[in-house]
Amino acid sequence: MFTQCQACTRHILRLFAFTVLCVLGLSPSVQAAAGTVEARTFLDFHDRAPFTPPPPGQQWNHYTLSNASDGLQIELKDELGNPTGIQFSWQKLPGWSTGMQNVSIWSSLTPNDIQLNAFDHNLTAQTSGEYIELTGLVPGRAYKFWLLTWTYPADFRTPKPFEVTGGGGWTQLTTPPDTRLAINGQVGDTARTFDSYAIQFDAAGDGRLELRTSTGQFTGVFGFVIEPVPEPTTGLLLLSLSAAALLRRRGDSAQSLV
Repeated sequence: MFTQCQACTRHILRLFAFTVLCVLGLSPSVQAAAGTVEARTFLDFHDRAPFTPPPPGQQWNHYTLSNASDGLQIELKDELGNPTGIQFSWQKLPGWSTGMQNVSIWSSLTPNDIQLNAFDHNLTAQTSGEYIELTGLVPGRAYKFWLLTWTYPADFRTPKPFEVTGGGGWTQLTTPPDTRLAINGQVGDTARTFDSYAIQFDAAGDGRLELRTSTGQFTGVFGFVIEPVPEPTTGLLLLSLSAAALLRRRGDSAQSLV
């Protein structure tokens, strides 16, 4: 009977420790402290200030028509206002002007778990060879990426696809014709989550991602979102090892009493 009670005690301790680890592992505060939560970085295109404010508690990066005309490179901050080490620019060919339109995202096409109404302008991709460029990505690090675009009907202007460099196996992004919101080339749908549209890629050795226009006539670009994929960290690993060591000590103590 005594041995059975000791076995029950060990089982209860294991179950309790496992429960604690699960709760702590799912806790946003613990994940943040351990470095397992990554903030998204938003960039929207605008003709000029003032900008439509992002959702409360978020900070977005703004890129204006004059920025694009000059090919200006800007340093990006994440939605919490922290520097990301990532730089962005829109590069036009010499002698070509940059276009921008005041077109808003339709709420009827917006995923159900995110606010995108601050994407209410867009730069126009109309020249083959112009490109979106991100630098400063961590080589080999996994990222999630979302490009938000729209297009005219094909009988008016055919969509202009983007050729992707630095995206691993991801090599092209094309927006369907007559689409008022596409996320990574897929039509927006309120029945889907924003994360379900994500393209995940491993950053190239030079830390650079390029989306360059090729054929076609027109694609409007509202902006993009990028998010580092969380990496395993030592914080939760050490917590797990400590719990395992505690269980072993408890088991050894219980055996010595039998």
